[in-house]
Amino acid sequence: MKEITIKIVLTVLTLAISYVLFKQVYKWILKLILKFNKEFRMQNTLKLILGIVISIFVLFIVLDIWDVSLLPLVTGLGIGGIVAGFALQEPLSNLVAGIFLLSSGTVKEGEVLDIGGTAGTVEAVYLNHTLIKTFDGKRVYIPNKIVWNERITHYWPGPVRRVSLIIGVSYDSDLKKVIEVLERALKDEEMVEKDPEPSIIFKGFGSSSIDFELRFWVKRENYFPAQNALGLRVKKYFDEEGIEIPFQQVDVHLKGGSDESVENKN
Repeated sequence: MKEITIKIVLTVLTLAISYVLFKQVYKWILKLILKFNKEFRMQNTLKLILGIVISIFVLFIVLDIWDVSLLPLVTGLGIGGIVAGFALQEPLSNLVAGIFLLSSGTVKEGEVLDIGGTAGTVEAVYLNHTLIKTFDGKRVYIPNKIVWNERITHYWPGPVRRVSLIIGVSYDSDLKKVIEVLERALKDEEMVEKDPEPSIIFKGFGSSSIDFELRFWVKRENYFPAQNALGLRVKKYFDEEGIEIPFQQVDVHLKGGSDESVENKN
């Protein structure tokens, strides 16, 4: 009885010490990494890997405390081990793919990407699956085997992303003046990055407007606010300069010989 009590106490102490050690080592490693890489995005993954490594060591220590040997278990697997191997084929494939993903850095926490048609932010990369939070708030667990084999599209490979905005003006507009106003709007808007330089591209003669495309770059956090701000600024500058953004119009030709222009606001 005394021997069992001692083993229980040693087991509890081992678990407690390992937990404290896990917390401290994780803090030390994370602090060291952030010192050299302030944008480290694999904190949950680091915690998972460290937890697995420490758990394996703790398992062997606890087994040693209770005088349990794994050798008879390993040698006694036999045919049952082969059957278990087939049953574990899929989880093991995901495990190997997870190791490849973690070592290659193909998918990182915090990145916005598309994996086989599932788009969103990577919350965590685990050994068997990758957790994606979609733009509409869903949480999707994708097996790492699928992640490794699918095409991955990174929406934010760098600190900035290009945005396109189509602007249509009336056929009565002075196009040289329109371009000057658009250039001024891009220059004045603080959330529009000036390097790379924004551009204005003629898109064509539409059914009721002459269309231009504004191409500009914004920071990740300004992706939506910058579009709203630039749209408001362009409208304000157009109003000040008397430049019209037309409604869609349809020309109707009557048999009597008269032409009418019917305004379609849909």
